[in-house]
Amino acid sequence: MAVICDNFSKLKDKFVQEIADSINQDINIIFAHEVDTTLFKSYDLIILVITEFNQICNEKDNHLKFLEEISHKLIILSDIIIPNSPISLENPFFMYLGYWMKAPVNTFIQNYNTVNPNYLFDFLIGKSDVDHDHLHSALLKENLHKKSFYHYTESRLPYRTYKNKDFDLFEHELCLPFHNDKFYHSTNEINDEIWSKKFHNTTCNFFYPNWISRIVPDKIYKNSLCSLVRETLFWKNSPVLMATEKTAKPIMCKRLFFTLGSPGHNKLLKSVGFKIYHKDILDVDCIEEKSSRVQAFIDFINQFHEDDLKQLYVNNLNAILHNYKFALHPRENSIKKFIFQSLYKLKG
Repeated sequence: MAVICDNFSKLKDKFVQEIADSINQDINIIFAHEVDTTLFKSYDLIILVITEFNQICNEKDNHLKFLEEISHKLIILSDIIIPNSPISLENPFFMYLGYWMKAPVNTFIQNYNTVNPNYLFDFLIGKSDVDHDHLHSALLKENLHKKSFYHYTESRLPYRTYKNKDFDLFEHELCLPFHNDKFYHSTNEINDEIWSKKFHNTTCNFFYPNWISRIVPDKIYKNSLCSLVRETLFWKNSPVLMATEKTAKPIMCKRLFFTLGSPGHNKLLKSVGFKIYHKDILDVDCIEEKSSRVQAFIDFINQFHEDDLKQLYVNNLNAILHNYKFALHPRENSIKKFIFQSLYKLKG
């Protein structure tokens, strides 16, 4: 039997124990959620779960080279894809995880037959930084804000908030204080008691706190036609896939959406099994320089009118249903099978 030491205690459960019980060799395995270059050297095999890009690459460390060095004893389960690295589909001991698909709460099924839209889009940019500032400026310059439920908040004094006039009427009640009160800018988490009372669960899985970004803005969705998703790593100039709850929300509501991500984001999303709703988004996708990619995305979106979006929804009904079912599909058995097979390939 393997001895599994996990360095994030929430995963010490039946799932992990089943893995341990299935191994007949006397080897030490660590089931890890963080890269520890010292600790990993003392283990025979590492099962690394990656849900955030900064687990691997951050201001202090870039662990990709280290992961290559230990690839002979490493199994990776990941929500991230970095092409031409151990964290990619080319690695036979890599599996795309998809935990982010379970993140949304307050979901419902969008019915376009009943939508009389106040706006065409929702575009929730988030808190400000240099890259978000550029995106917000492009939004205003091209008048896309006039077609959108949009929100943008400065994360520094004087905490100015930019939004369309109807935003507060349609935003979810639990999210409003975080948008409008400077004292909430240190965190975007709702406490467990309020979360559980409203959504009847404390968390969707081990890795997602009670972030307001997990809450589907149902009234905004019911009064618009399409989500414009500003994914977390849209500012990067190199390819990486890190889909999050921002992408999961429209998928789980069977809603049209287009994503502004890093170069290759939508192509990589296709590679793991999802479908896109317009082939021209891939032309935006391939632009490496971020400011040019932002402008191309805004130009791409600005071509659509209400009738275009409604027809696009009809044309993509099968793709929308596919994405919904793909996101809901249980992955536990596939994950276990992949781990067991990888263990025996690596250690015999």
